Amino acid sequence: MGKSLHLEWNQLQLKIAKLLGEKKVAWEVAKELGCTKQSVYNVKKHIKKGDKPPSLDDAYIAAAPPPMIIG
Repeated sequence: MGKSLHLEWNQLQLKIAKLLGEKKVAWEVAKELGCTKQSVYNVKKHIKKGDKPPSLDDAYIAAAPPPMIIG
């Protein structure tokens, strides 16, 4: 299991981490997932600082909680 410094590792964050692991750049990830580049940069920053997703398995991602909607 990966350690979590600050991220909750919801579905979107896990999908971002998976695509970043496939060597895609931020704008490609944002476009593919329909999210902001800032969301991608946030996940990338946490990974660089040592935060690791528990799993990038498709079944794990599907069972992860959806992103929290604020507003």
